[in-house]
Amino acid sequence: MLYVSAPMPAAAMQEWVLDEYASKHKVAIDRLLQLRVFVEVRDRRKEVSYKMNNKFQANMQKYLVSGGCLPREPLPFSVTGRLPTLVELENYALDQWECFLLQLINSSQVEKGT
Repeated sequence: MLYVSAPMPAAAMQEWVLDEYASKHKVAIDRLLQLRVFVEVRDRRKEVSYKMNNKFQANMQKYLVSGGCLPREPLPFSVTGRLPTLVELENYALDQWECFLLQLINSSQVEKGT
C-alpha cells in the first residue's frame, strides 16, 4: 500500500489473510487507524476502504529511498534562543546534586529549591 494512491477495499485486504488470523488482522487494522497510519474511506455504497495517511506515506517513501535517514528541519530561533547553554546546564545539575547530597545528610545549610 506504500505506493498505491487509491483506497484499498477492506474486503480485498481480508482476502490476503488466512481465516485463523482474521481476528489479529482486525486488531492490526484498528491499531493502524488509531495511530492514523490508515484512514478509513467509505464509498457511495457504504463499503469500507483504507488509504494510507498521505503524510506518513510520503515520509515512509522518502525514508526507504534515502536509505534510512530523513533530513531534519532546523529548529526555529524562537526555540533555540530559549535553550540553556551547556555551562548553564552543568551549573544547574551541580547545584541540584549538591542540594540532594545535603538533604541526604540532613544539613541545615540546605536551601529550599524553587
